Amino acid sequence: MQPMAISQKRRRLLKAALMGAALPTVVNTLSGCRGNTAAARCELLGCALSRDGSFAVVGADPSGQPVFRLPLPDRGHGVAAQRREVGTLGVAFARRPGDFMQVFDYQRGVTLSRVRAASDRYFYGHGAISDDGKWLYTTEGKRQTSEGVIGVYQLTAQGR
Repeated sequence: MQPMAISQKRRRLLKAALMGAALPTVVNTLSGCRGNTAAARCELLGCALSRDGSFAVVGADPSGQPVFRLPLPDRGHGVAAQRREVGTLGVAFARRPGDFMQVFDYQRGVTLSRVRAASDRYFYGHGAISDDGKWLYTTEGKRQTSEGVIGVYQLTAQGR
C-alpha cells in the first residue's frame, strides 16, 4: 500500500469517528429548530466543498439532506451554534489560518454578517457560543508570533 492510501483511509476513519461522537451534541444543540420556515428541518450544521469548487456552510435535516446552503468566501472548518432556547445564530469559521467568520441564522438559512479577523490575528477554525447565547469564543493566533489566543465577541440578535 502507498502511504497516501493509508493516510486517506485514516482520515476517512477519523472523520467518521468524530462525526459519530459529535452527532449527539449537534442534534441536541439544534433539535429545537423546527418551525414554519424553509429551513425548519435543520438539525445538523457543517462546512462543505460544493461540486463547482466553491465553499459553503450547510444546514441539513436529520437524514443529512441539505436544507440550506450559504456561500463562504473561502474554505470553512468548524461551526458553532446558539442553543435553540436562546437564539438561532450560527457561526462558520474559516480554516486555519483563516481571516473570516460568517454569522448566519440557522432557522431561516440566511447570512447575517461576515467578520474579518483583526489585522494582527487569524482564526484557527473553531469557536463556541456561551450557554446564554451572548458570547462567542474563538481560537485565534497572532500573526507575528503564532501565539494562540482566545477571541471574545459579544453577539446580538443581528449577529454582530
